[in-house]
Amino acid sequence: MGRLQQVYHFLKRNRRAIGLIAGASAAGFAAWRIKRVLDDYKRIIREHDLARLDQHRYVAHLGEILVVWVWEKAHQTQTDSLHCLIDKPINRSLQMHMLRSRGECVPALLNFMQTLRKRVYEIVDVTSPVKALKAGRGGLSKQEEQALWHQVKVSGFSRFFLAYYGFNLLNVMLRVQVHILGRYAFEASRQEMLQAAQRDQEEGQGPRGEFCSLGDAGYAATGSPSFGSDDRCRLLSLVYEYFLGEGLRRLKEAVEVAVREELGAWSVHAKIHVDYAELHDALMRIRRRLEGPRGVLLAESPLLQYVLDAASQAEEDLGPPGSRLHEMVNETWDAFESPSFKLAVEDCLDVTFRVFLEDLFRSLYASPPSASGSARPGADEKERPLEEGIGEGPVAERLPEEEGSEEARDSDADRAGAEESRPLDPPLAKLIPHMKNAATKVFNGDPQNNEYIRITAQNRSVNLLCSSFFTIETSFD
Repeated sequence: MGRLQQVYHFLKRNRRAIGLIAGASAAGFAAWRIKRVLDDYKRIIREHDLARLDQHRYVAHLGEILVVWVWEKAHQTQTDSLHCLIDKPINRSLQMHMLRSRGECVPALLNFMQTLRKRVYEIVDVTSPVKALKAGRGGLSKQEEQALWHQVKVSGFSRFFLAYYGFNLLNVMLRVQVHILGRYAFEASRQEMLQAAQRDQEEGQGPRGEFCSLGDAGYAATGSPSFGSDDRCRLLSLVYEYFLGEGLRRLKEAVEVAVREELGAWSVHAKIHVDYAELHDALMRIRRRLEGPRGVLLAESPLLQYVLDAASQAEEDLGPPGSRLHEMVNETWDAFESPSFKLAVEDCLDVTFRVFLEDLFRSLYASPPSASGSARPGADEKERPLEEGIGEGPVAERLPEEEGSEEARDSDADRAGAEESRPLDPPLAKLIPHMKNAATKVFNGDPQNNEYIRITAQNRSVNLLCSSFFTIETSFD
C-alpha cells in the first residue's frame, strides 16, 4: 500500500513532465504515421509519374491543339481549291517532292548531328574536373574536393541539357529548311512541266506521259543559275553558322546558370539518395527557366535567341529582293519566328524528355537491384567508360562497386518478388554519369536505335508545320 502511495505521489508531482512526455510520444507516433503515408503517396506518384506527365502534356497543350484544329479548318477550303485547280501530273509531282523532302530529313539530321555533338563536347568540359579529382586523390583539401565535385555535377547536367535542346532545335530547323528547299524544287520542276506542255500545244501534240515522272527534276532544279551551289552554301551558313557557334555558347551559359541555381544545394557527399520525384521536379524547373511560358498565343520562345541572330541577319547582303536566295532566307526566318515553329519545338522537347525520363526511371529506379547492374550501360557508354565518368571518385569509395551484388546471389524465389521490391534511390554520384551518358544516347548515329530521332520523326506538330510549305504557300499562278 505504501508503494502505491509513493507511485501516486510521484505521478502527482511529475504530472506535467509525464504529460509532456506522453504528448511528445503521441506527436512522434503521429509524425511517423504521417511519414509512412507520405512515403506511400510518393511511391504511388513515382509509379504513375510518366502517365501523369503524358496527361499533363495534353492538358497543357489543349489550347495549342485547338489553335491547330482551327488552323486546319481555316485552310481546308484553300487546300480543296488547290487540288481542283492542278492537274494530276502536277499533283503527283507535289506529293513526290513532299515525300522526298520528308525522307531527306533524317540523313540531313545525321550529318549535322556529328557537328553538333563535337561542338557540345567542346563547349561543356566534363573530363577536366574528373581528371583533377583522380590526380588529386588523397591530396586535396575538403573545399577543393567539393569544388571539383560541384564542377562535375554542373558539367554533367549541362552536357545533357545542351545536347537535349541542341538536338531538338536542330531537328525542327533542318526539317523546316529541307521542306522549303523541296518546295522551291517543286516549283522549278512545275515551271519546266508547264513550259513543256506549252511547247507541245504549240506543236499540236497532246500532253506527254512523262509529265508524271518529271518530279525527278526536283532537287536538280535548285542547281539552276537562279540558285546555284554558292547560294546554297550561303543559305546553310546563314542558318547554322550562328546556331552551331555563338548560339550554342549562349545556350550553354544559360543552361549552366539554371543548373547552378536549381542544383546548387545538392552536394555529392551529402546527397546519398536522390528521390525520383525530387529529381523530376528539379529537372522541370530547369526546363521552365530555359523555355519560358508555354502557349502558342504567347510571346516567342526564349530559345529562338539561340537560333536567330537579328543583328547579323540585318547586315547580311542577300542580293536583290526578288532573288531566290533572298526569298528562301526570308521564308526560313518567317518560319522560325512563327507560332507553329514554337509549338513544334515544344512538342519535340516534351516527347524527347519523356524518352529520357523513361530511360532514367527504368535504369535507376524501376529495375530490381539484382538486374539493374547488368542492363546498363549501352554500347556507346561501354566505349566511353568512367575514365570520363565519376565511378572512381572519392565518393565512389563508399558506394558498392556493383549494384545489387548481394541480391545477385539470391534465390529464384527472391527474384520472383522483385517486382514488389523497390530499389534504393541512387546517390547523386551515380546519377551524374547517367546524365552524361544520356547526352551520348541523344547523339546516337544509328536511326534504328535512336529513340529520339524515331519519335520526333513521328511528331504531328512537326509534320503539320513541314506539310504547310507544300499547301499554304505554294503558288499555282
